[in-house]
Amino acid sequence: MKSGDVDLTDAEAVAHAVDQMAPDALDKIYAHVVKVTELFLEWRHKVMAFTFTVTSGLLALSAWMYDNDLKRAIAAPLFLGSLLALASALFDSRNQRILAGCYEIADTIETKLGLPAFLGPLGRIPVRRSEAGLPRLDTYHGVLWWAYRVLSGLLFTAAIYVLVSGPSPPGH
Repeated sequence: MKSGDVDLTDAEAVAHAVDQMAPDALDKIYAHVVKVTELFLEWRHKVMAFTFTVTSGLLALSAWMYDNDLKRAIAAPLFLGSLLALASALFDSRNQRILAGCYEIADTIETKLGLPAFLGPLGRIPVRRSEAGLPRLDTYHGVLWWAYRVLSGLLFTAAIYVLVSGPSPPGH
């Protein structure tokens, strides 16, 4: 991301630009960073709510198809749910990177203006990882990381199972 001639992904460039700005301009930029952070947190929540709501609907559709002897067709909503969960995982990873950038910029401005730490410390909370390098389940980011990926994997596996298991015997 670039704003004017400052690369917003370069922490040193942002810090240098902040040092050159007047405090009243920094107040306006800080207010904008807070608003952007709020928008991306809301977007993250909407993606999560949409994903789990639509997935619930797709599972209900699969159950209805099963009850109505449309066994092979069950794979379609399961596969769609898998793709939705995977897309949501990618959206959430991107949101996490944008939020980290917002927190870093806010931290630089808070330090320069002598404001009490508000958004800056959030950017210093590390994404806790296991020894294998995977996010742990003791943070919001870790829970979403696992939830999207496990959901996608389960739905994809179920769709494949339905396709390869063949038609069920009559009366079952």
